[in-house]
Amino acid sequence: MIYLLFLLAVIIGAVYCFVGWRIFKFIISLTGFLVGGLGAGSIAYAFSSGSWLAAIITGLVGAVAGALFMIPMYFVGIFLLGMWLGSMLGLAITAALALKSGFIVIFPLALAGGICAVILQKLMVVLSTAVWGSALMTYGGFALFGFRFDPMQIIFQPQVIKYYGFKIYIAFAVWIVFALAGISSQFKLSKNKQQK
Repeated sequence: MIYLLFLLAVIIGAVYCFVGWRIFKFIISLTGFLVGGLGAGSIAYAFSSGSWLAAIITGLVGAVAGALFMIPMYFVGIFLLGMWLGSMLGLAITAALALKSGFIVIFPLALAGGICAVILQKLMVVLSTAVWGSALMTYGGFALFGFRFDPMQIIFQPQVIKYYGFKIYIAFAVWIVFALAGISSQFKLSKNKQQK
Protein backbone atom coordinates (compact mmCIF):
# COMPACT_ATOMS: atom_id res chain seq x y z
CA MET A 1 0.00 0.00 0.00
CA ILE A 2 2.80 2.43 0.89
CA TYR A 3 4.38 1.88 -2.53
CA LEU A 4 1.11 2.94 -4.16
CA LEU A 5 1.35 6.25 -2.26
CA PHE A 6 4.94 6.74 -3.43
CA LEU A 7 3.87 6.02 -7.03
CA LEU A 8 0.98 8.48 -6.64
CA ALA A 9 3.47 11.10 -5.38
CA VAL A 10 5.56 10.59 -8.53
CA ILE A 11 2.52 10.91 -10.83
CA ILE A 12 1.01 13.95 -9.09
CA GLY A 13 4.46 15.51 -8.83
CA ALA A 14 5.04 15.04 -12.57
CA VAL A 15 1.72 16.68 -13.44
CA TYR A 16 2.42 19.65 -11.16
CA CYS A 17 6.02 19.91 -12.28
CA PHE A 18 5.43 19.92 -16.02
CA VAL A 19 1.93 21.39 -16.49
CA GLY A 20 1.24 23.14 -13.17
CA TRP A 21 0.52 26.57 -14.65
CA ARG A 22 -1.96 25.19 -17.16
CA ILE A 23 -4.00 23.31 -14.57
CA PHE A 24 -3.67 25.63 -11.58
CA LYS A 25 -6.86 27.61 -12.27
CA PHE A 26 -8.69 24.40 -13.10
CA ILE A 27 -7.65 22.81 -9.81
CA ILE A 28 -8.87 25.81 -7.83
CA SER A 29 -12.23 25.85 -9.64
CA LEU A 30 -12.57 22.06 -9.42
CA THR A 31 -11.96 22.23 -5.68
CA GLY A 32 -14.78 24.77 -5.31
CA PHE A 33 -17.04 22.67 -7.52
CA LEU A 34 -16.44 19.50 -5.50
CA VAL A 35 -16.60 21.09 -2.06
CA GLY A 36 -19.69 23.15 -2.92
CA GLY A 37 -21.47 20.22 -4.56
CA LEU A 38 -20.67 17.66 -1.90
CA GLY A 39 -21.37 20.07 0.95
CA ALA A 40 -24.69 21.33 -0.40
CA GLY A 41 -25.77 17.85 -1.52
CA SER A 42 -24.95 16.33 1.88
CA ILE A 43 -26.84 19.05 3.76
CA ALA A 44 -29.86 18.74 1.45
CA TYR A 45 -29.84 14.95 1.83
CA ALA A 46 -29.75 15.24 5.62
CA PHE A 47 -32.53 17.88 5.84
CA SER A 48 -34.80 16.30 3.22
CA SER A 49 -35.09 12.95 5.02
CA GLY A 50 -32.90 11.19 2.49
CA SER A 51 -34.29 12.55 -0.78
CA TRP A 52 -31.76 11.86 -3.54
CA LEU A 53 -33.50 14.26 -5.93
CA ALA A 54 -33.16 17.15 -3.45
CA ALA A 55 -29.53 16.18 -2.83
CA ILE A 56 -28.68 16.07 -6.54
CA ILE A 57 -30.38 19.37 -7.43
CA THR A 58 -28.98 21.17 -4.39
CA GLY A 59 -25.60 19.55 -5.00
CA LEU A 60 -25.49 20.86 -8.58
CA VAL A 61 -26.43 24.37 -7.45
CA GLY A 62 -23.82 24.16 -4.69
CA ALA A 63 -21.21 22.89 -7.14
CA VAL A 64 -21.73 25.81 -9.53
CA ALA A 65 -21.77 28.28 -6.64
CA GLY A 66 -18.59 26.74 -5.23
CA ALA A 67 -16.78 26.96 -8.56
CA LEU A 68 -17.88 30.59 -9.00
CA PHE A 69 -16.86 31.40 -5.42
CA MET A 70 -13.36 30.06 -6.05
CA ILE A 71 -12.73 32.40 -9.01
CA PRO A 72 -11.99 35.43 -6.79
CA MET A 73 -10.36 33.08 -4.29
CA TYR A 74 -7.72 32.41 -6.95
CA PHE A 75 -6.00 35.64 -5.93
CA VAL A 76 -6.25 34.74 -2.26
CA GLY A 77 -4.70 31.36 -3.08
CA ILE A 78 -1.88 33.03 -5.01
CA PHE A 79 -1.27 35.43 -2.11
CA LEU A 80 -1.21 32.58 0.41
CA LEU A 81 1.15 30.59 -1.81
CA GLY A 82 3.53 33.53 -1.89
CA MET A 83 3.22 34.01 1.87
CA TRP A 84 3.98 30.35 2.40
CA LEU A 85 7.07 30.51 0.22
CA GLY A 86 8.22 33.72 1.94
CA SER A 87 7.71 32.22 5.38
CA MET A 88 9.65 29.09 4.37
CA LEU A 89 12.53 31.33 3.31
CA GLY A 90 12.23 33.20 6.61
CA LEU A 91 12.28 29.94 8.57
CA ALA A 92 15.37 28.78 6.68
CA ILE A 93 17.15 32.10 7.38
CA THR A 94 16.11 31.96 11.04
CA ALA A 95 17.47 28.40 11.33
CA ALA A 96 20.69 29.20 9.45
CA LEU A 97 21.42 32.27 11.60
CA ALA A 98 20.24 30.50 14.80
CA LEU A 99 17.98 33.42 15.70
CA LYS A 100 15.98 33.07 18.91
CA SER A 101 12.94 34.85 17.51
CA GLY A 102 12.21 34.44 13.83
CA PHE A 103 9.07 36.61 13.73
CA ILE A 104 11.03 39.71 12.71
CA VAL A 105 12.40 37.79 9.70
CA ILE A 106 9.51 35.47 8.87
CA PHE A 107 6.59 37.94 8.91
CA PRO A 108 8.10 40.56 6.53
CA LEU A 109 9.28 37.85 4.12
CA ALA A 110 5.87 36.17 4.20
CA LEU A 111 4.12 39.47 3.48
CA ALA A 112 6.61 40.34 0.72
CA GLY A 113 6.18 36.86 -0.76
CA GLY A 114 2.39 37.26 -0.86
CA ILE A 115 2.59 40.65 -2.53
CA CYS A 116 5.16 39.43 -5.07
CA ALA A 117 3.00 36.41 -5.82
CA VAL A 118 -0.01 38.57 -6.66
CA ILE A 119 2.10 40.87 -8.84
CA LEU A 120 4.09 38.09 -10.51
CA GLN A 121 1.38 35.42 -10.63
CA LYS A 122 2.59 33.34 -13.54
CA LEU A 123 6.19 33.32 -12.39
CA MET A 124 5.24 32.32 -8.83
CA VAL A 125 2.85 29.57 -9.93
CA VAL A 126 5.34 28.16 -12.43
CA LEU A 127 8.22 28.22 -9.94
CA SER A 128 6.23 26.80 -7.05
CA THR A 129 4.51 24.04 -9.02
CA ALA A 130 7.75 23.05 -10.74
CA VAL A 131 9.80 23.05 -7.53
CA TRP A 132 7.22 21.28 -5.36
CA GLY A 133 6.18 18.91 -8.15
CA SER A 134 9.80 17.92 -8.70
CA ALA A 135 10.22 17.47 -4.94
CA LEU A 136 7.25 15.09 -4.88
CA MET A 137 8.59 13.19 -7.87
CA THR A 138 12.06 12.91 -6.36
CA TYR A 139 10.85 11.88 -2.92
CA GLY A 140 8.35 9.36 -4.31
CA GLY A 141 10.81 7.95 -6.85
CA PHE A 142 13.63 7.49 -4.34
CA ALA A 143 11.20 6.04 -1.77
CA LEU A 144 10.00 3.49 -4.34
CA PHE A 145 13.58 2.24 -4.52
CA GLY A 146 14.02 2.10 -0.75
CA PHE A 147 15.73 5.42 0.01
CA ARG A 148 13.49 7.47 2.27
CA PHE A 149 14.41 10.81 3.75
CA ASP A 150 12.65 13.65 5.54
CA PRO A 151 12.87 16.77 3.34
CA MET A 152 11.56 19.11 6.06
CA GLN A 153 14.13 17.86 8.55
CA ILE A 154 16.88 18.52 6.00
CA ILE A 155 15.63 22.08 5.43
CA PHE A 156 15.40 22.97 9.11
CA GLN A 157 18.20 20.80 10.50
CA PRO A 158 20.84 20.71 7.75
CA GLN A 159 23.30 18.95 10.03
CA VAL A 160 21.35 15.68 9.48
CA ILE A 161 22.50 15.54 5.85
CA LYS A 162 25.65 13.68 6.88
CA TYR A 163 23.52 10.80 8.17
CA TYR A 164 21.94 10.19 4.75
CA GLY A 165 25.23 9.69 2.89
CA PHE A 166 25.93 10.35 -0.78
CA LYS A 167 22.42 9.36 -1.90
CA ILE A 168 21.00 12.60 -0.54
CA TYR A 169 23.24 14.60 -2.88
CA ILE A 170 22.01 12.52 -5.81
CA ALA A 171 18.42 13.20 -4.70
CA PHE A 172 19.14 16.95 -4.54
CA ALA A 173 20.66 16.86 -8.03
CA VAL A 174 17.66 14.95 -9.42
CA TRP A 175 15.30 17.41 -7.72
CA ILE A 176 17.08 20.40 -9.27
CA VAL A 177 17.17 18.81 -12.73
CA PHE A 178 13.45 17.98 -12.59
CA ALA A 179 12.64 21.48 -11.28
CA LEU A 180 14.57 23.16 -14.11
CA ALA A 181 12.98 20.83 -16.67
CA GLY A 182 9.53 21.61 -15.23
CA ILE A 183 10.11 25.37 -15.33
CA SER A 184 11.33 25.12 -18.91
CA SER A 185 8.43 22.88 -19.90
CA GLN A 186 5.80 25.15 -18.36
CA PHE A 187 7.17 28.29 -19.98
CA LYS A 188 7.45 26.48 -23.31
CA LEU A 189 3.87 25.21 -23.05
CA SER A 190 2.54 28.67 -22.20
CA LYS A 191 4.51 30.22 -25.06
CA ASN A 192 3.10 27.65 -27.51
CA LYS A 193 -0.42 28.30 -26.21
CA GLN A 194 -0.01 32.08 -26.71
CA GLN A 195 1.23 31.59 -30.29
CA LYS A 196 -1.85 29.57 -31.30
